[in-house]
Amino acid sequence: MSQADGLAVPKFSSFRPKKTAPKDAEKTDGLTVYSARGSPTSKIDRVDSSDRYIVLTSPSSEHREHSGSLLGRARDYTLSERSLRVIIPGAGSPKTDLGDDFLPLSRFRFRKRHRSSESPANAESQREDIDYRSIEGKAKPSDSPGDEDLEFATQSGEDDLADRLSREALEENALLSRKTKEHPLDADAWMALIGHQAKVIKPGVDAAQLTNSEKRAINDIRLSISEQALRRIGNGSPGHTELMLGMLEQGKQIWESSKLTAKWTGVLKECPDNITLWITYLDFVQTNHAAFRYDQCKDAYTQCLQIVREARRGARPSDTPKIASIQIYVLLRLTTFMRDAGYDELSYASWQALLEYQLFAPPGMTDRKDKLKVLEDFWDNDVPRIGEQGSQGWCHHLQYGERTARRVKSYARPILAPSHPLGSFADGETDLLSILHLPAVADDDDSTEDPYRYVMFSDLQLRLELLVDALPPRDLLSALLCFMHLPPMPGLDLATRAWWTDQFLMSGAENIVAGDKDFAGIPNQLVTSFGLFHDAFRQRRTAVEDPEGLAFTDRILAQFYSAQPDDEDLAEYYVAYKLAFFPDEAVKAAKRLLKGRPSSLRRYNAYALVEAQLGRGERAAEVWATALNMSQDFENAEKDHEVLLRHSCASTLLHQEGGGPQALQCLLAMCGNDDSSANEPPENTTVSASQRLRMTRVCEAGFERLIYCKRVELAVLYAESQMWFAYLAGGEDLTSAMEVRRTYSARLGRHGLATAADEHLLQAQAGLSKMHVDRHRPYKPAVLRKELAENLRPFPDNTTLLGLYTHIGTQTRVDDRLRASLHEDPLTSPDATVIGWSFAIAQELRRCASSETSGATTNSVRSVFSHALLAPESKVRHSVVLWSWWLAFELQAHDTVIPLSEAQKRQTLERAKQVFLDGLRYLPWCKAWVITGLRAFAREGGMTGSELRQVYDVLGERELRVRMSVEEMEEAIAGLDM
Repeated sequence: MSQADGLAVPKFSSFRPKKTAPKDAEKTDGLTVYSARGSPTSKIDRVDSSDRYIVLTSPSSEHREHSGSLLGRARDYTLSERSLRVIIPGAGSPKTDLGDDFLPLSRFRFRKRHRSSESPANAESQREDIDYRSIEGKAKPSDSPGDEDLEFATQSGEDDLADRLSREALEENALLSRKTKEHPLDADAWMALIGHQAKVIKPGVDAAQLTNSEKRAINDIRLSISEQALRRIGNGSPGHTELMLGMLEQGKQIWESSKLTAKWTGVLKECPDNITLWITYLDFVQTNHAAFRYDQCKDAYTQCLQIVREARRGARPSDTPKIASIQIYVLLRLTTFMRDAGYDELSYASWQALLEYQLFAPPGMTDRKDKLKVLEDFWDNDVPRIGEQGSQGWCHHLQYGERTARRVKSYARPILAPSHPLGSFADGETDLLSILHLPAVADDDDSTEDPYRYVMFSDLQLRLELLVDALPPRDLLSALLCFMHLPPMPGLDLATRAWWTDQFLMSGAENIVAGDKDFAGIPNQLVTSFGLFHDAFRQRRTAVEDPEGLAFTDRILAQFYSAQPDDEDLAEYYVAYKLAFFPDEAVKAAKRLLKGRPSSLRRYNAYALVEAQLGRGERAAEVWATALNMSQDFENAEKDHEVLLRHSCASTLLHQEGGGPQALQCLLAMCGNDDSSANEPPENTTVSASQRLRMTRVCEAGFERLIYCKRVELAVLYAESQMWFAYLAGGEDLTSAMEVRRTYSARLGRHGLATAADEHLLQAQAGLSKMHVDRHRPYKPAVLRKELAENLRPFPDNTTLLGLYTHIGTQTRVDDRLRASLHEDPLTSPDATVIGWSFAIAQELRRCASSETSGATTNSVRSVFSHALLAPESKVRHSVVLWSWWLAFELQAHDTVIPLSEAQKRQTLERAKQVFLDGLRYLPWCKAWVITGLRAFAREGGMTGSELRQVYDVLGERELRVRMSVEEMEEAIAGLDM
């Protein structure tokens, strides 16, 4: 191609027999250049062609083809088209006389035409300006338009910015492309090139604002680049897995389900032992609504367990703990999936058999096959298993041969109503969903009517054989707590904490938040010892609980502790669980555990916290003081927990209205003051300079010593205590507390520990700030808001930080600014979790419900839901929690107290129906979703009888478990059809 006068002119020598469509255009220097290639017989139609388009015609056919714009469409105007604007008179322009009887059409008197100017010479000069027959060549456009009141507009700043961004994107793309050619085995270079394509297509535009066609074009380009990269980077090379997953993710947006399934089959054949690919494959199988079947998905989980076990056999000893954690995660996913599909008995039986094998196996038995055979005998004897009343464990049964029969509560099936069988069926299934369903005993009548009620050992053996290797008890307990929708264990372990943000493991959170008016999102923060007793179980307590389920978990924790009596975290958690759900038994449990290990300061602390939470503060203070006095005779390792007791005492006092002076005295006791006066009102609250210095030295020395001993969870308590001291000693000064926190965060960074430990400090600072704001102490909202914004960047999912940030916005009336700053990340970040989206949705719901807040409507709430659950790039599209909230929101709009017309009622039901149908596609494994929709539309209307029957048939098509009698249902439906 050659360019002349700013136009792209095709060279006729470049014509070839091959004919190409205009879409083969290439962009060069901001212009769209089209290859004018056609058959030799093609010719230019001079009638229909213009300076912007060339029309080719073929003599053999009357087909005409536009070659496209010669200059492209990078902007809405071409180089030959220039915008005009009205000239604004300057200061020297003559002003209009307001006393005149008319307004002149021309503002400038010298523009008025006089006959004297219309001389032949002037007319000739005007003709020369436009004469195209000049020997100089084609006349250049004039610098001024014909209308003297107008002038040509210059290119705007926005266009300059767009051109600059486009140019920079193209230059960066060329640089990245050159890097992949120079280093074809560098996976990072390929991934950088793949990620850059969105900026090439739409420079400066956020991904959420792209149209569907633009997204598809980007995916096509990325897919092509990924395939090129994979041809150069083979299996086993660094970055191969990431490139493969990226290719499948891009293909998921444009491929049909059958093609995507075939691609996955080929990938797993190529990489049969890749654990990461297998776990991602589980997500695909579980969410592929077009081909979902329960048995097929369960088999995929079994195959994944097989792959992980084989990987563990050949792994190095240093990699064994990581692979063991993966084994537990896959088991957690599998059992949660079973329960969501309605197979509760099989799910709970899997946990019971595994825990019996891992925790209560006979000590002298080492052969795994023999152990499984003996465990099978134990299972078939139908004696109490872990979590059931009267259970003593598998080992105890072998030693003493007890034959106590199992007692499992059975539930009668609700009766179907022949007049409305589908509605009564959904009501019955809903009532049975919230009940704990343990495997039935062998002679139970329910097991004869419903064979899924009884679980034989053969139903478990295949998966149990893949989990016979030793698994860490702490990870097993964490997985069990996640399975039971309980908060995690206290500590700074981030590996298992990620399970509580997994969208596939949070199917019970939609019920946990029911009835909580102050709900601001799914809770997600580091659990501390004090927080465990204070508010960790608060949202769990607000939900409607099944007493049998609570008792089942209580018995499991007790038996877990009997198998791990030296686990201080477990002992503390068990006492806190008792306090939350069985408060009458909490003191007794704390004393029993303390008697088992009387030298444990953590158990003394748990006992004191129980007394404090029950309102017996004086008794709690006595326990703390006694334990601290006794600690002088303890070993150094145990004495390190002194800071835990002082921290818990000060935190308890600080959370009491007017307890600041007592908390200050408790903190000063760390410097050697008398502990007995910590709970008494001090006579003088003034802190001397020497006391400040001693407190600083004690906290800094304790922090550094415990960091050196690798006891980070205790070291941060010294930092938090000094932060509280600075706040209280400075007259409740938040700025002083923030400075102390920054100092210790910098120290953690120097030690390479700026992760969970730093989050602990930021969370503590946010808690102190929340207390300060709630008590109406003076503060600077702008300063605090800026501080929180910086803290949220490394920990965007910590709801303690998020809650305070929103609380300040509500207090200072900057809701719209919050929506722009806070909600921007969850809505646009490709890695946003269920926690972030739940928070964004909860805040939008609160703003919509508030009569004092403007700017939020039901449509804005729907927009947030849509971005979270329907956007192709969203990572939470398969969250049962968020889908349940959306459907509840739409149904609530139909049940509003405000009278609605019939048309409005139909419209609200149509919205709810569409949400339900979308959820059927994104949640194919979830039985509760089908039942919820069936019940809602059978009761409220919105679906015809045939549509309701189709929804009911989905349960059978997907092999989901139903507890109501299928035979009775079919007879009732057949009776309606007659």
